[in-house]
Amino acid sequence: MTNKIKGPVLTKEQIEVINLFKDFEKDLLIALEEFKAQKEIPYDARWLSIGITDLEKGFMGIVKGVSKGGN
Repeated sequence: MTNKIKGPVLTKEQIEVINLFKDFEKDLLIALEEFKAQKEIPYDARWLSIGITDLEKGFMGIVKGVSKGGN
């Protein structure tokens, strides 16, 4: 059987750090979804959406940076 997963082999420490940041991202996105569901505080939906997208891209970059390793 061949390994179908492509990419670097991650260390235990890299996996732990990646999981930590993924947990941060999940918690932050849940909080933002809860904020969007509330009606008491007005907000600009377009800008909130832009911010959420940029956060998702940022966390993607963080994970990629950790998984690539090196300097």
